[in-house]
Amino acid sequence: MDHVLERLSVLIIDDFHTMRSNLSGMLLSMGARQEPDVAANAEDALGRLRAKRYDIVLCDYNLGAGMDGQQLLETARREGRVGVGTAFLMITAENTPEMVMAALESAPDAYLAKPITKDLLAVRLQRVLRRRLPLRPVADALSQKDLSGARSLLQDMLATGRGQRADVLRLQADLALEENDADGMEAAARAALAEQEVAWAHVALGQAQEMRGDDGRAEACYRKALEVTPHFMSAHDRLAGSLERQGRSADAFKVLIEAIRRSGRSLGRQRQLGRLSMELQHWEQAVASWKQAVQLGQSQGAGHPSDAVWLAHALARHGESSEAGACLKQMRTELRGHEDFPWWELVGHLLVCNELALDKEAILDTLDVQLSRGQPPALVRAALIQGLSHLGEVERAEMLRQEDL
Repeated sequence: MDHVLERLSVLIIDDFHTMRSNLSGMLLSMGARQEPDVAANAEDALGRLRAKRYDIVLCDYNLGAGMDGQQLLETARREGRVGVGTAFLMITAENTPEMVMAALESAPDAYLAKPITKDLLAVRLQRVLRRRLPLRPVADALSQKDLSGARSLLQDMLATGRGQRADVLRLQADLALEENDADGMEAAARAALAEQEVAWAHVALGQAQEMRGDDGRAEACYRKALEVTPHFMSAHDRLAGSLERQGRSADAFKVLIEAIRRSGRSLGRQRQLGRLSMELQHWEQAVASWKQAVQLGQSQGAGHPSDAVWLAHALARHGESSEAGACLKQMRTELRGHEDFPWWELVGHLLVCNELALDKEAILDTLDVQLSRGQPPALVRAALIQGLSHLGEVERAEMLRQEDL
């Protein structure tokens, strides 16, 4: 470990100075050449991750106000700041099922419960680095958008036996997904399943079937993944999507309710359940899901006017008109700088016009003016059509729909 750590860059993320200092001291005593970089919150951590590539990240789950460790990891991965060659270890003092499930859902390389000893940290780091270090050349290729080079490196690793075979196959499946290569994805997944029953491979098989337009077979793959690992959350999400595309919205709703019960701190999952709840007119659940979506969006720096609009709509339909009006006012205060805010504010007013006794003609006049200045984005257009239909403006909705065609 001494010679390995001396050439690796490390970032420690924790909102407590004492913990940052303790972890730094452990790493220095284990052979780190220089003091690790540190960050006290998610915003600071993202700034450091955007400026420098780290080999090891030790991150506390609870980071005070703003994003938690799970949300930070998801954001950093989405931005390409934490790649396949980075060892990301999640640390937390929490041991409630909800917190543990949320931390595990982001799929860090290891999960460490406080208090942490030097010996435990060393063992976990050794285990993770054995997996991640061989993948650094692949990470370099991916950072340069060299997918062909990354594929060649992975194939060579399989041929020579370098790295963990399961990790290499999973990366092959991920690359095939990115390139919409159903056959390549299935080949990697079946190679993994020939050696071990793993949930990710069954999900990959399901995604390959989705690419081919066969949601029935995809559903079977996702259900098999959940048999293997019931808490593999992406299988819940993919299964719900497959069921919905088959016209089985009620079944999809049940799947998402179970998924939220297991892990409710996913913004995408809450949005999916909120939308489906409205479709099925389960207004109480719609209110609960959109409230969570608004809160998660705010904490992740991913707040969007549409979340507040759908929450206001659900509140109004649930008989909570005053709360719906307050929701739209809060949206104006917090999100009026968003580029699509004027469109979404119009959608909100259309959806709650009757319940809040707003001036219908004034809203429609504002919509006409806005449309004269330019066409709305596709998602806004669909929402405007829904709002106009809800208000009984069927002819206007149809005209907007025809313009979309």
